Amino acid sequence: MTAKNTNNGFTLMEIMITIVIIGILAALAIPNYSRMVEIAHRNDATTNLMAIHAAEAAYRSEHGEFWPPVGSPQQNLVSINSNLGLEIAANGFAYTCDVGYVCIAWRSGAPGTVNPYAVIVTSNPIQPPNTNPICIPNTPPCSIN
Repeated sequence: MTAKNTNNGFTLMEIMITIVIIGILAALAIPNYSRMVEIAHRNDATTNLMAIHAAEAAYRSEHGEFWPPVGSPQQNLVSINSNLGLEIAANGFAYTCDVGYVCIAWRSGAPGTVNPYAVIVTSNPIQPPNTNPICIPNTPPCSIN
């Protein structure tokens, strides 16, 4: 009688090599994914600020001045949405508008994840990508495309 060799499973070495390969692929993919997510957030803030710019132009044509009126304190996102008729979601940014129409989207992620930066729009004509709105400072993630 001869013994049957029935190897139906994987060896420990094959499993370990597979896990190492998956780990290497994950180490390469996760930083790129994080960078792309941050670019999407920055683009979302830029789009929201362009919507605020359009709403400010409509407000000025109706009231003769930009919103918020002179003498008003700095305005937050709730006030921006209600006074300009917008429905902007924060999405990780803090939005503010000052008298004289300078609106800012601040991004200040958890320590070690996102460098703080701001996307700013002013009353100047929209001229993306480098003048209005503009990302300050011009370091990552502002400089990533």
